Amino acid sequence: MALLNGRLPAASLTPLAFAPGHRAQKDAARSLTALSARFRREFQHDIAVTDAYRTFDQQVALKIAKGFLAAVPGTSNHGWGLAFDLGGGINVRTSKEHEWMQREAKHFGLDNPNWATFGASGFQKEEPWHWEHVSNSRDGSRAVVELQNKLRKAGFLRGAADAYWGTDTERAWDGLMNNIRAKEATKERIKWLQTILARSYVGRLYTDRIDGVWGDHSKAAAATFHTRFSGVK
Repeated sequence: MALLNGRLPAASLTPLAFAPGHRAQKDAARSLTALSARFRREFQHDIAVTDAYRTFDQQVALKIAKGFLAAVPGTSNHGWGLAFDLGGGINVRTSKEHEWMQREAKHFGLDNPNWATFGASGFQKEEPWHWEHVSNSRDGSRAVVELQNKLRKAGFLRGAADAYWGTDTERAWDGLMNNIRAKEATKERIKWLQTILARSYVGRLYTDRIDGVWGDHSKAAAATFHTRFSGVK
């Protein structure tokens, strides 16, 4: 049975753990969750979500209330669980929070689209708060989840593979790095890390042969990965 905008089955939506009451399509939820962990490192609080998935009836009510500012019911990306309205400063284009989002969100497959950006090609209406999940090919949350799963299998991480780079994941990462620096890591362990660092959706940070040898390129790629996706500087 075909899925309909605003009428998605509950099983196809994922709750946002850091934003109770809001749901989104799985990949979009995972991406915003990973980005929120990165945002928290910078601003000491999670991303504020004012709206995510909207049912068709909610879209109708919003159209009546907002008129031109709301999409025609049944056409909104909110109805596909792919869009988010964000607050906490992100909703103000000149704020440091919004400027941070413009730099960092692309690494997690999220974008403030041209139609919502004044001066951009295809501009329709100014909505700095509106962000959409647009890319699975450059989505760092996939790499964070993959890393977390590997860290769990290796015994470094006990928590869930939820894309949220919190204290548990940071400790697990430190454990892995210490294991490698002490030359106690097997070649297979280094190979799976090199493989993650070489993924297209993290920007191919590692471009040498996947050989299980921890050289300068592996070390530099791992440091860039950590800075980009954990937010720890």
